[in-house]
Amino acid sequence: MHFLVEQESDHEPNVFKLIYNVTNPNATSVQLNLTGWAVLRFRVRAVNSLGPSRPSLPTEAGRCRTSQGKPDKFPDNFRGVPKEGRRTRQ
Repeated sequence: MHFLVEQESDHEPNVFKLIYNVTNPNATSVQLNLTGWAVLRFRVRAVNSLGPSRPSLPTEAGRCRTSQGKPDKFPDNFRGVPKEGRRTRQ
């Protein structure tokens, strides 16, 4: 038996995506890598030899809000614009 943790984001309402497969039957918690700047809901399914269960009721709407995340990497092809040099009087 194992469990599937699914997530819905306000970026894609009504679409629950698998984000974690809990294979340890004794697990009481898991650490998830959540996307930044989102309102999330979660639900769980149990899976046994007969297949997956119906999903649990999702968590309450608006209960989980993530803060703005930092960029994963520096942008490609990023260049500064040189300032105009000081003009000297001639």
